[in-house]
Amino acid sequence: MIETHFGRINERGNVDVLDLDGCPISHLPDTRPIVYPIGSSLGAGYQHGGIELTTVDAGKIGLWIEDISEGECPSHPLEAELGDTVRALESEIKARNNQL
Repeated sequence: MIETHFGRINERGNVDVLDLDGCPISHLPDTRPIVYPIGSSLGAGYQHGGIELTTVDAGKIGLWIEDISEGECPSHPLEAELGDTVRALESEIKARNNQL
């Protein structure tokens, strides 16, 4: 699984590959299996103006695709694991701020 990039479904139903800051990336070095960006005859390991993959190819390389269904904000894969802890800390911080 790629942990330094994620995918976002675009208006064409394909996957734009972005870095963790949400900026498009130009290549995916050392990706196996080799995948080809849409409209390119060069593998994703070569420089491109941005990487757009089919959902099938994104799945082949283990790219996490953000879930923005049902109006939810995009989330990181660890959000579910850490979500309860974060919410508890936020509540504690609010409670302490109210005591001040």
